[in-house]
Amino acid sequence: MTIPSRHILLLMAAGLALSCRTHEVPQEPDVVPPSPETPEVFDYTVLENAGHPRLLMTEKDFTALKKRLGSDKASNVTLCNIHHVIIVKAQAYAAAAQITSDPSSHENNVSEILALCYAWRTTGNAVFLTKVLKDIDAVIGWKNLGSSDLGVGEHSLALAVAYDWLYQELSEKQRYGLCKLLMDKAVKASLKSSFRQFCGNWNQVGNGGIMSAALALYEQDKTSCMVNIETGLVDNRKVLRKLMAGGGGYPEGPSYWNYGMTYQAALLQSMLNIFNHTATIMDIQGLMDSGMYALMSHGTMNTCFSYADGGASSDQHMLASWWYAAMKQDASLCFAEKHLLEQDKYLSGYSRLLPLVPAFLKDFNPDAPGSVPTATLWHCDGEMPLCIVRRGWTYSPSDLYLGIKGGNCNTWKTMSTAHGHMDAGSFVFEAEGVRWSDDIMRPSYSNWFDALQKAGSRSGDTSQTGLRWSTFNVNVLCHSTLVSYTNDGSVSGKLHPSDQYVDGHASILEIHDDPARQGAVLDMSGPMKGQVKSARREIDLLADGTLEVTDRIQALDGQDCVLEWRMLSMANAAVQGQGIKLTSRDDAGISRTLTVRSSQSGVSPVYATWQTAVPSDWSGFTYYQTISKRVIAGWKATVPAGTTVTFTTQLKKN
Repeated sequence: MTIPSRHILLLMAAGLALSCRTHEVPQEPDVVPPSPETPEVFDYTVLENAGHPRLLMTEKDFTALKKRLGSDKASNVTLCNIHHVIIVKAQAYAAAAQITSDPSSHENNVSEILALCYAWRTTGNAVFLTKVLKDIDAVIGWKNLGSSDLGVGEHSLALAVAYDWLYQELSEKQRYGLCKLLMDKAVKASLKSSFRQFCGNWNQVGNGGIMSAALALYEQDKTSCMVNIETGLVDNRKVLRKLMAGGGGYPEGPSYWNYGMTYQAALLQSMLNIFNHTATIMDIQGLMDSGMYALMSHGTMNTCFSYADGGASSDQHMLASWWYAAMKQDASLCFAEKHLLEQDKYLSGYSRLLPLVPAFLKDFNPDAPGSVPTATLWHCDGEMPLCIVRRGWTYSPSDLYLGIKGGNCNTWKTMSTAHGHMDAGSFVFEAEGVRWSDDIMRPSYSNWFDALQKAGSRSGDTSQTGLRWSTFNVNVLCHSTLVSYTNDGSVSGKLHPSDQYVDGHASILEIHDDPARQGAVLDMSGPMKGQVKSARREIDLLADGTLEVTDRIQALDGQDCVLEWRMLSMANAAVQGQGIKLTSRDDAGISRTLTVRSSQSGVSPVYATWQTAVPSDWSGFTYYQTISKRVIAGWKATVPAGTTVTFTTQLKKN
């Protein structure tokens, strides 16, 4: 039964949600039936008869999984390799000290509980059960589930899984303790939590964890759990419609996709397991296309498309890709994950949510033939337009990769998320096993946040005057994009003359996908408001592997446009004659040459390189986290007032 929002509020106000008792199912209070225009979303009687386990997998699913890991292991190599990684981690946890009484360490707590629960269910080895039951004894003494919504969401999922998967092994005291902790500190307490308004990973982690708890505990407090589920469905749908609009890209970047989407996938998997549908969530435009975004975000050299705050240049696993592969019955969507697994990256960079993956794969074998991706270009629109070109999946120097980013940097205003960089118009480019154009990671959070707070600002202030933009690592000067020092005064509050207009949106005007060139055309007039009359940037990978960037700049009528073309590179760079020679930093000495030609004979670009350091003319608050083994290469030019000049820059293999 679905309760209309007006009745939910009445129930909350009246305090009708019952507390957990000694594991007796309480009597449900009288509830006004839903109005005709509010159809039932879930048949909650299914939950009353579902039994345990039901989150992610049922008893039947575990039986089938153990068979695949045992007598059928020869045809389930990838699944067995994932299982092995989890068991190795669980063995370490079984020998470690008991979880402490401090819920603040949610990453370790979640990792340990999930690994031990999985290991017990799949091996039957009592050493795993003994340890996780000791951990639960510590957990039920907690006063809360953490100090942040993320901690509450993460703990909620892990403890809900423990309650559900270990239901028969838990003592009455342990069941009651887990139920009371989850009901009081998550299911009931979260109805007005701020994560519900955030358009990004916070909403997915919060809802993914807490709604899972409501699904696991439903019989113990039907009203409170139903209210939480219905509330979560409303705000999760709202967020996903905005987040996925445009084709499934992720504004916060790949690492946040991995975080948020794994919790989202866990929730959807449980809904499918219990109700056989997801209350229209999987019908949201773009959501089921997002698996291709994750696949194409992987670079050619254990790297990733690291725009915004969304990850370092080094690659990382994206666990929800396994779920997408299973839902789409398309093994190519987890091709990059299999590569990382085979390289032991899953063991060396263990993810606390890895025990969820076998559940994602319960009806799918990723070892199916035809798993090598065939797509060479993917793009999305929406708040964060992206275009990615990938030629080759051999993970060798012959592979080529180009990632192009549009959008704007005031992500708090547009998406209620604070992970934007001044990187509109930027690109990542890899060839010959070298990252010729890079996108540096944000500074580590703790020290950066402390410095901003002491200066009277915060990292989440993405407005024009936010001190976030005085952090060199996230400023436009540290990205592979256009920079102008001209200003007509139409944009107020700039901390530095070269800053992009934070509300200016770089949209994708065209996509090129033919044998001659692959890439995109961006309208850069928005981010460069007040600096140019118009700006159009075309970034293409040509047939022979040459990178070509064509910038058409129309200067303001009354001011010259002082322009810099910058490319942050992991190579060495030196100006040599009519170009810049970029050379790989390894012993191979692979090189490319950067050249530019102007459409106007009177406008001659001057080649230049810059250090990755705070400019000497910045004043006031500045922040910088050391950027090593990088250089910025490019050129300078001045476009006369009222004129239009086209610059064609190429990075060609020597």
